[in-house]
Amino acid sequence: MDDRNKPGLGAEFTAAVDQIVSRIAVNPQRFRPVRPGVRRALLDRFPYSVHYAVEADAIVILAVFHHRRDPRNLEGRS
Repeated sequence: MDDRNKPGLGAEFTAAVDQIVSRIAVNPQRFRPVRPGVRRALLDRFPYSVHYAVEADAIVILAVFHHRRDPRNLEGRS
């Protein structure tokens, strides 16, 4: 069985996303900008990142993005 079929992997991924979103909420400026108005936070265990924008009264998650995908797919999201 390869790692992609490991029981509970989906729950681990969800927990990793929840954890990084919590870290973003505590300090949204902590993570580096990838383009004007958009920042990126990397998940620890998985090859994904959370792209988000900081607004006056909210943090808007734009994408949970796999690192092998073409980053140009994110250009329309903001």
